[in-house]
Amino acid sequence: MLRRAELIDQARKHDWKRLPEMLDELKKKNNDPVYKNSLVRLLRGCDDESKLPVILEMLRDASPLVRSSAASALGDHITPESLKALLAATADESRLVRIRSAVSLAALPPDQLQNNRDRRNLNGAIHDFMTAMTARGDDWASYANVGNFYMDRGDFAAAAGYFETAARLEPRQIGPLVNAAIAYENLGRTDKAEQRLLQALKYEGDNAAANFNLGLLRGEQKRLPEAEAALRKALKADPQMHQAAYNLGVLLADKSLDQAVEWCQKAHRLRPDNPKYAHTLAFYLRQKGDGDSAVELLRQVIRRDPFYWDSYLLLGQIYEDQREYQRATAVYRDALKMEQLPNALRQQLETKVRAIEK
Repeated sequence: MLRRAELIDQARKHDWKRLPEMLDELKKKNNDPVYKNSLVRLLRGCDDESKLPVILEMLRDASPLVRSSAASALGDHITPESLKALLAATADESRLVRIRSAVSLAALPPDQLQNNRDRRNLNGAIHDFMTAMTARGDDWASYANVGNFYMDRGDFAAAAGYFETAARLEPRQIGPLVNAAIAYENLGRTDKAEQRLLQALKYEGDNAAANFNLGLLRGEQKRLPEAEAALRKALKADPQMHQAAYNLGVLLADKSLDQAVEWCQKAHRLRPDNPKYAHTLAFYLRQKGDGDSAVELLRQVIRRDPFYWDSYLLLGQIYEDQREYQRATAVYRDALKMEQLPNALRQQLETKVRAIEK
């Protein structure tokens, strides 16, 4: 029992050093379903894709509680394998599993499915979801859930309408207000987005999500001091908010490279597997003249995410800066070997190789 408690505690803290043990616990047939369900839910916060085969296995667990949490977790990682498994789960005997599967497949309209059985099952699961969410007309959380569904589907107008209803039913709930702002931002209604974020902050001035989204909005409006202040408030409220750290670093780059590096380093520490954070940090390190540190970061990115193309280009450019032309050419040629390389970048890299080899 002590070991179980330790693993749950580490998962809550997003400490994944013992991830193999956590996955082994899930594979044990005789483990308590409540314990397994807790692990599956907490593993949603883990970016390590080695978890995916085990989560897929949990979608076939004997417990509908575990299966439903697995269906939710797979919504963050839609691959051909998880898509097939989730479509099968829309016909699960458990209504909860069907509903969770439908939510995870929100971005997949049923009419895009070629298989009649899959289309019928997904439509049925969506119907189950909508029936459950509209069972109580006074429940703000149900309207917010439907808003989230339409947000995932990309129907931002419908999403905004449901979030507005949720906010009217419970105006002091921050989540629907922030989500309504995001929906309005996607609709190009920055005026409405601003209204909802300011309304949220009137109720809870230190809310991390509201301040973060206000910071992004102020940045788009070129109101940079206000954007910086909002992002700093978000990080003060939630020091683990890697998105705020990253955006603050990018925002401050023109004013202070030192601060840009500091905040991008924080984002990278919080999410070391995010290639965008590592690449951006390397970019600013190069600008500061620390090419060696930038090279090491970019090598790590390419090892971990070989299809993150920008890293090849930046790494090659740094080698060129250092007059390490053979290394630059080797990097470019490594990228050119990959069939998935976009044509525009392929032409750019071929031009660079020819220029170096003249």
